Amino acid sequence: MKLWQIFLVIAVIVILVFLSFGFISGKSDLKTDIGVGLAESFHDSKKYDLAMSMCEWVLEDEPDNRDALAVKAKILTETGNQDEALELQRYIVYDIPEEATKEDWQNLASLTIKAGNTSEAVDAYGKLEEYYTQMYIEDPSVDTLYSRGQVLIKLQRYDEAIDCYLKMTVLEPNSSKSWIGLGDAYLFKSMYEQGQLKDLYSDLGKDPSERVNKYNFNAYQSNMKAVEAYNKAVELDPLAYALVASKIVGSYQQSIENYQDILEGL
Repeated sequence: MKLWQIFLVIAVIVILVFLSFGFISGKSDLKTDIGVGLAESFHDSKKYDLAMSMCEWVLEDEPDNRDALAVKAKILTETGNQDEALELQRYIVYDIPEEATKEDWQNLASLTIKAGNTSEAVDAYGKLEEYYTQMYIEDPSVDTLYSRGQVLIKLQRYDEAIDCYLKMTVLEPNSSKSWIGLGDAYLFKSMYEQGQLKDLYSDLGKDPSERVNKYNFNAYQSNMKAVEAYNKAVELDPLAYALVASKIVGSYQQSIENYQDILEGL
C-alpha cells in the first residue's frame, strides 16, 4: 500500500470516530452505557486518566449518575485523593440516597474510618447492617448471614455476629467459611474483652465501655472458642490453615505489642 493510501485510511478512520462520537453524545442512554462501561474497564486496568475522562464524559450530561460517580470515587481513593473521594462518597449516599447501594455505604464507612471519623463510620456500618437484616428477612441465605456478621464485627456487636455464624454452621456445617466467620467473631470478642481494641462507642458517648484492661476469664473462653472454630475450619479445608494461622498469630502479636507498651510505661 502506498503512503497516500495509508494516510487516506487513517483520515477515514478519524472522521468515522468523530462522527460516531457525536452520534453517541446525542444518545444519552447509549452514551451512559458506553461511558460507564469504558470507565470501569479502564479503572480495572489501572488506566486512571482514561477512566476519569470517561466518567467526566458521562457526568457532562448526567451530573448525578451514580455509576459514574462511584467509579470516580474509586479512582480518587486509589490515586491517594482520600479527601476528595470522601466528599464524593458522601454526595452519593446523602444527596442521591435513592441511587446509593450497599457498596456505597461500605466505601463511605471505609473512607471515614481512614479519616478518623468514628461517628460517621459507625452510622455507615449501621446502615449496612440494616440493609443485610432486611435482605435476610426477604431472602434468607448464608451469604447474607456472613456479610451481616462481618458488619456486626466492625460495629463491635460480637454476640450478634456470633449468632449469625452459629446459624451458618447449622445451615452449612461442612463450610469452612462458616467456621472461619465464627472464629473471627470469637477472636475479636476476645481481643475486645482484653482491652486490645479501641471501644468505638466510648468516644461517642453512646455506650460506656465495660471492657477490662487485663486478661480475664471471659476473654479466655472467647479465645478458646475461636481456636475451636478455626480448628473445625481447617479440618474441613486444610488449605484454610495459612489464613487461620495468620489470624491467630496476628491477635497474639497485638497482645505482645500492647504488653510492650505497658513495659515501656513503667
